[in-house]
Amino acid sequence: MSAPSQPLLIAHRGDSAGCPENTLAAFRSALATSVDGIELDVRLSRDGVPMVSHDATLARFGGGRLPVSAQTAEELRRHDIGAWFHRRFAGERVPMLDEVLALTRGAITCIELKAGGGMRAEHRRRLVAAVVAAIAHRQAVRRVFVLCFEGETLAEVARQAPHVARVRNCERLPSDLDRWLDHQRGLTAACFDRRVLTSTVVATCHRRGLMVFSWTANDAAALRRLRALEVDGVLSDRPSWLVAQVRGR
Repeated sequence: MSAPSQPLLIAHRGDSAGCPENTLAAFRSALATSVDGIELDVRLSRDGVPMVSHDATLARFGGGRLPVSAQTAEELRRHDIGAWFHRRFAGERVPMLDEVLALTRGAITCIELKAGGGMRAEHRRRLVAAVVAAIAHRQAVRRVFVLCFEGETLAEVARQAPHVARVRNCERLPSDLDRWLDHQRGLTAACFDRRVLTSTVVATCHRRGLMVFSWTANDAAALRRLRALEVDGVLSDRPSWLVAQVRGR
């Protein structure tokens, strides 16, 4: 994937301002706005199915405090994760990655692997293997970025599927950016919290041939700053607004 002439417009967890985040409703709504792609989060169910969920539990969405990793895909699908947002979304279920990849088809899909919390190497390996298999099943490799905050997890992606584009997430700038990037061999991009992003960071990444993404631009000032920094991708909770601001529609 080459750097675009204008930033890629990515819906953060789908249309998460207008719909319950990380649901098929949110993804459909985002895709209807003509964004370039969506971002989502993936965790592994107890029976090894990659499921779309940002949090370690579904408690925030009314689904209880049992970890996602302790439930089977079938058990996770029993939870209504839409009604908490609005009654018109009642009945929304935790999506499987496979069905989201089928939905997005030609759109870019940014898959963030949720691998924190002291995940053991075996679980990390299984998560990566399941996600790589889903990408292969939907023949989606050309439109997928795999993101993670953990270098070890991205290294596992590189071992299992070196052809998959990898993106390192960064919430706090390292003290030595060049040294940090030296340990990120083979990346396609780095994705930064907009609050820590500077022109120096962008220039350093671009000099190394890396695209720069940033989250989350939900107002005009934030978007204006990211565009001035010449980032290659902007994530927003408000995809319709984002498209209108950048493309005038």
